[in-house]
Amino acid sequence: MSQPVSRRQVIRRLGGTSATFATALGVPLGVSVPSWLPSAARGAPAGRGITRVTRGAADLVVLADGEGFRYGTGYLFQAGPNQAGLLCNLRTEGFPVGDFEAGMDALVFDDPTRLSATEAVPVTRTVKYADRVSGQRRIVIKYGVKGGFVPHGARRTDGSPHPHAGTGVGFCEALDFPLKGNGYYDKRDKTKGMVRTTEVHQLAYNGRRFSVPWTETFTDAHPLRAPDSKWKIHCPSLRMGIPDEDDLLFAVAATTNDSSR
Repeated sequence: MSQPVSRRQVIRRLGGTSATFATALGVPLGVSVPSWLPSAARGAPAGRGITRVTRGAADLVVLADGEGFRYGTGYLFQAGPNQAGLLCNLRTEGFPVGDFEAGMDALVFDDPTRLSATEAVPVTRTVKYADRVSGQRRIVIKYGVKGGFVPHGARRTDGSPHPHAGTGVGFCEALDFPLKGNGYYDKRDKTKGMVRTTEVHQLAYNGRRFSVPWTETFTDAHPLRAPDSKWKIHCPSLRMGIPDEDDLLFAVAATTNDSSR
């Protein structure tokens, strides 16, 4: 190729735009990388990346609220000019089933040595309920939330304030199973008793406090769709979105068929 091609051009050639997808969610997904990354990072030479690795005990293990969950994987994002954000998933241990996830917490920090579960903000939690029609006890497993975030204080390349600074979006795959025994689920119900849902979370940080202003749940009957598309989005990728001019590009799992399977 004689000329470099941007991610935006690739998306357009595939028949869509990242801006179109952002509009479908009804939440801000734009970010301008050069405006909020430190100048050293913007002009960093090729090959510069991780500069130091530390070794020590885990900073986050057990929740401070005493619910019995344990922290697992984490997904980083920039929350503000000097603050990082961490979306950290929760796991339920001690039951005869794997992948027993329990939701997600968010932490904002400016010094990794001071990470503390006492500062965690709940984003979503696994829930148990009784079906209103059948009375059957069920459990909704909430998997890790991933998405994108525009840092608080972000500016565009022309120096103007970014209209969506301090806000973002997160996706969560939520699988609704029949409840077993003393409070767990069975993976074998995936093909006969499971209901697939998808949560979308609005995320916000005002420089002092991180919050989740609203959450919306989508089902196969009321799916999350890219605009003017037959594709039903039901599961996020395993990383956060990457900035592309005023937008964020984010990989998702989607189908044109029954998303409940």
